Amino acid sequence: METYEKKYYADPDKLFFPHTDKTYLESSCHEWESVPMEEKLSDLGYLVTHGFQLKNYVHQYLHNHSESELYIESAFEQYISYMRSNGDEVDESIIALKLNDAVSLDELIDLFCQEVALRYDCKVDLKQDLYGKYKKVYCQYLKPFPAWDYEAIALLHLSKEEYLRLFKCPTDIYTQIITAKQ
Repeated sequence: METYEKKYYADPDKLFFPHTDKTYLESSCHEWESVPMEEKLSDLGYLVTHGFQLKNYVHQYLHNHSESELYIESAFEQYISYMRSNGDEVDESIIALKLNDAVSLDELIDLFCQEVALRYDCKVDLKQDLYGKYKKVYCQYLKPFPAWDYEAIALLHLSKEEYLRLFKCPTDIYTQIITAKQ
């Protein structure tokens, strides 16, 4: 996964999606495809780490767009998969969790927020605008983590319940579990 940098000139007290809601929440629409995954993750990372209540926002969105629930779940599955594989391949495990009804939308959002928090880094610079005023510029970076090693997981010979429990863990806990069992 490449490091993505984006600059925000917005007031951090006024948190909002820089693009349309569909760009971040509905994996089946044109807007979703129009913005690179790294940019969406960077934007969401900034929002989540600055106090944006993503789960509440998603529930409000679902209240008005109940037909979109499967697309929203798919979006969060893809985000998690992308981060865990460092963008190299699709991580089918999170999709398997959903198919087994082992994870709810709320759990997906919580896991997504944990994964983003592990990878998100932000620095603040002061930049002068065209009128000579200084504004804060927020530069976001997604730090790569080692991709999940499915061969190592297979060697652990986990039961179905242990396997499902492992995939509900964020990457830092996964790393501790894999290291301890080897």
